[in-house]
Amino acid sequence: MQNKTQTTVEEVFQLLLQSYGAQGWWPLFDGKSQSCIYRSKPYKEFWTPSRQWEVCVGCVLTQNTNWSNVERVYQGSCFEKLMNPEWVLECEAVELESMIKSAGYFRQKSRYLKAITIHLLDLEFDFRASSHFEYPLDRKDLLSVLGVGEETADSMLLYAFLRPEFIIDSYTIRIFSRLMPSTNQKRNYKFWKEFIQERLKPDVSIFQEYHALLVAHAKKFYLGRHTGEHDQLLQHLALIPAKCSRKKN
Repeated sequence: MQNKTQTTVEEVFQLLLQSYGAQGWWPLFDGKSQSCIYRSKPYKEFWTPSRQWEVCVGCVLTQNTNWSNVERVYQGSCFEKLMNPEWVLECEAVELESMIKSAGYFRQKSRYLKAITIHLLDLEFDFRASSHFEYPLDRKDLLSVLGVGEETADSMLLYAFLRPEFIIDSYTIRIFSRLMPSTNQKRNYKFWKEFIQERLKPDVSIFQEYHALLVAHAKKFYLGRHTGEHDQLLQHLALIPAKCSRKKN
């Protein structure tokens, strides 16, 4: 068996960035083209509550489905209605369910959207405001909202509220499990979140870019039954064990 070169979490990020370039996440809907486009990284000056709400809606709709189905929901007149949390709260469940049907699990997601709406409005979230909304609570408070699991909570915190919370999705687990096959924590969200965050600077832009790059890479080599057997970029690398890891200061 060929020896593998030891690497770090930071070095994997740099390798992916060199290979794919900046991804420009979060995808935002463009009414003119009727599709989602990828833009430069958000900064608080222009990452307004309306954009933050769009991310939160997207985080719910993309659960257990692919992003193209979320785009299908947004097309036509649906997007404008969904971008008004007051409308989401007041509309009949059957109307909301019909509107988001193409995203799948529409009955559950309808309840989840109303739950996150109530949660944010109770915090005096104003989607019409011009300044960035600072989420005032802890991660555990967001996790208490119906339909908000760990991946959804971290996605909202990182992309909507610009907090350095690394997202662990199935793509991330597949890639890092291959880089560290000896671990017995392959499906442990907390393990991988702590493992990665402890080895990176708590930088929102890096966390966003890293997550997007992992998704881009996984879509090429880790979809379906593929486990990275053709991953020429990373297949010769192995993560340095925890006790030897070169932690970034």
